[in-house]
Amino acid sequence: MRRNRQGVFAGGTLVRFASLLSAAMLVGGTAAPALSGERLRVSMSGSDVNEGTADAPLRTIQRAAELAQPGTTVQVAPGVYDEAIHSYIDGTVDAPIRFVSDRQKAAVIRPSAAGGAIWENSADHVIIEGFDIDGSNSPAVRVGIAAHGNHVRISGNKVHHILQEGANDSKGGAGIVLNGGYFGDVDEHAVGNEVHHIGTAGSNRVHGIYHQSTGSIVNNLVHSNPGLIGIVLWHDAKDITIANNTVCGNAVGISVGSGDWYQARAPADNVTVVNNLVYDNASVGIQEHGLTGTRNVYRNNLVYGNGANWSLQNGLTHHGTISANPGFVRYAAGHRRDYRLSPNSPAIDAGTAAGAPAEDIDGVRRPYGTAPDIGAYEWRPPRTPD
Repeated sequence: MRRNRQGVFAGGTLVRFASLLSAAMLVGGTAAPALSGERLRVSMSGSDVNEGTADAPLRTIQRAAELAQPGTTVQVAPGVYDEAIHSYIDGTVDAPIRFVSDRQKAAVIRPSAAGGAIWENSADHVIIEGFDIDGSNSPAVRVGIAAHGNHVRISGNKVHHILQEGANDSKGGAGIVLNGGYFGDVDEHAVGNEVHHIGTAGSNRVHGIYHQSTGSIVNNLVHSNPGLIGIVLWHDAKDITIANNTVCGNAVGISVGSGDWYQARAPADNVTVVNNLVYDNASVGIQEHGLTGTRNVYRNNLVYGNGANWSLQNGLTHHGTISANPGFVRYAAGHRRDYRLSPNSPAIDAGTAAGAPAEDIDGVRRPYGTAPDIGAYEWRPPRTPD
């Protein structure tokens, strides 16, 4: 029998520190449940008593989450949605449930009042793709997207301005947290997201992307997070690929470790850290902490300009590291930064194919040159006019 994985945030506190939420209240409505393979439409002009068709869209993503069945794609039109969401219906391996913004990051989820997570998923085989998750109207919200469930993918979202007040406490928080380790869930992935402005200076348990299970963290841009760590593994984390992320301007860049275990004491082992661009993080670039294994691999990363660049355990060493300014298009203070690579960047063609994704954060095919570039962006020359 499938376990009842309900909400894991109570009063804005991570599950390790508090009991579980009760199930989310259902929104009233009269629409029939969606059939497998259907598309449900959500629009600012819709109504939750509608059927969720193109001509009669729903008004809230939450109502679509309650109607979705295996194989359903929930398509969300552009707009600003003032709601917090709990998706809890399972897809299947052959028919996942997919939530997608019609236009990349044009569906903005900005609740005016939220305490735990803006979007909490507690279902298996779910994809959440292309949303702007904005916590700027809810200073007490502690998490942008919280994902527990087997075979979950959080992809192409922008998650920002989470826990901007009152974060100096022992409670946890994150832009994206993959916390299936509590339930023994596996195969959780954060791919191609931008995560920024999570926590405040001095937030000692607030991170950008926080993984506690197995899976991957690939092609993400994680920057300007004063809370603590840009990308962190903890609790039951193991068997994870961390590849082609750009991690800049955090307190700590990437941290690999395990501890405070949910299931059983085990090291963060078989972790592959390749092709990451880790720059200008105040304390440490890439570190291990807590209990770690001997099979972790650190290869072909650009690690430079951090408080300290490396801190590994168990006698492990890193290989193929580039120690040089990454050569971004623009990184000047006081200007909107552009984390793409300039033509003279030492990160170009400097990665390894082992663990590199086939596309970059913008969907550009990699490698363009002789080898994958380091970081979330693959450099290509500007197109010439026809």
